[in-house]
Amino acid sequence: MRSAELFTNRPLLTGFVDRALRDGMPLVSLIWHPWSLHRLDPEMRMLDITFDYVAAQNLKTATFQTFLNGHTSRE
Repeated sequence: MRSAELFTNRPLLTGFVDRALRDGMPLVSLIWHPWSLHRLDPEMRMLDITFDYVAAQNLKTATFQTFLNGHTSRE
């Protein structure tokens, strides 16, 4: 699969975020393995698309460690 093909999956990715917003969920957990991302998307554009979309929805982001500590990276 080439990078361009990954972006056709954007509706699937944004669907998780949109559903969490709709259902009032406190978090969405998206987990990627760096080795697989690099193999399928060497420029890591999928991460940019994801974080741009999350920011456009005014959502906060966090690592699991910061979440466990009760903080987000954009407070």
